[in-house]
Amino acid sequence: MTETLSDFFSELSPVAEEQVLWLGGAIRLRLRVYLTDLLPALEHITSVRAVLSTDDGCAVLRNADGMHALPGGRREADESLESTLRRELLEETGCSVSSLQRLGVLHFQHLTAKPADYRYPYPDFAQAVFAVRGAAHFALSDPDGYETSVEFVPPSRLDTIALPGYQRLLIAGALQLLG
Repeated sequence: MTETLSDFFSELSPVAEEQVLWLGGAIRLRLRVYLTDLLPALEHITSVRAVLSTDDGCAVLRNADGMHALPGGRREADESLESTLRRELLEETGCSVSSLQRLGVLHFQHLTAKPADYRYPYPDFAQAVFAVRGAAHFALSDPDGYETSVEFVPPSRLDTIALPGYQRLLIAGALQLLG
């Protein structure tokens, strides 16, 4: 971990820690979740994520890896976190952003060797997470085709959806922030 990223996280306490697998288990990562409105330096943030709440419920997406409640994606060159989030939520959920608040940070640490042609920070990187109120459902238009569907689940039904524990913590924090 670079010294600046290490320093940033040394002042915080994680609310969850899990191991996650990407690319069918080819990439193993340690994930630490922090509920905070603070963010590390932008060069360490590869993606932005959201807990998206609408009048119909929270967004739950499906892709080849299963279900998740954190739509979002990678920043494009010179794109702000807010612009990235607005673009990604429109593409992946068909929703526009009415309001957003910082919710937390996901800290990923690679536990496997650096993949060939890997162009992102290694061995550590972060994702910013926001609590978002969304509106105006449009058609799903994910240009890379990764997300295959989105459902808006009322909070009272979220416990019936198989989601990782850390995502449930983030949902609870977002719903509390959004009121």
